[in-house]
Amino acid sequence: MRVAKIVTLLSTSLPLCSVWAGDAPVRVPLSWTEAAVKATHFVSQLNTTEKIDLVTGSYGSSPALPCVGMLVAIERLNYTGLCLSDGPAGLSRSDGVSVFASGITVAATWDRRLMYERGLAIGQEFRAKGLDMETPGTTSPTGIFYFGDSLADTIEAGNISPARLDDMATRVMTPYFRLGQDEDFPVTDPAS
Repeated sequence: MRVAKIVTLLSTSLPLCSVWAGDAPVRVPLSWTEAAVKATHFVSQLNTTEKIDLVTGSYGSSPALPCVGMLVAIERLNYTGLCLSDGPAGLSRSDGVSVFASGITVAATWDRRLMYERGLAIGQEFRAKGLDMETPGTTSPTGIFYFGDSLADTIEAGNISPARLDDMATRVMTPYFRLGQDEDFPVTDPAS
């Protein structure tokens, strides 16, 4: 049954993918070093106020988007900013969105593919609504739910958190994890 659904989905979506793929620009990921050089150059052009805005962000919502947090635009450098939102079962604070099964319910199935598909669907809906990033929450091994993953929590929780993040925020969260930061204070020891 599942195979039949996948075949049907692929047969109807492949023609669309080929059209979209032709229109999509080719993007080659930067190495960590290349990304750091670009970031350093970008930051060197910022004044103090812009640096503060970029690091602290702002709460609230843009009039058109359901943001819970924003990195403000820096128009003179063509930086459009980021709109961040959350929601444990999909996008919150918006109309016409889906409510997905809770993460703990999906985790109880032990089906990693289902976990990935749920994360993918939520990520696609966030993107369709114009958001740049979900700030996904975490359930710790003790069952406490909170926002602001850390690498240690992800490791302790097993592979469920990475499956949830794979197609939603991995590219954005990788520097966060690589720098060893948590939500409140940067860690000064890069080995931790």
